[in-house]
Amino acid sequence: MNTSRIALVTGANQGLGRALVEGLAARLG
Repeated sequence: MNTSRIALVTGANQGLGRALVEGLAARLG
């Protein structure tokens, strides 16, 4: 596996998780 690819996927997953948490927090208000 390519290190840059792993970093890219990890960063994407972290960004997705963060957006999910922020969206949930916005719903709960």
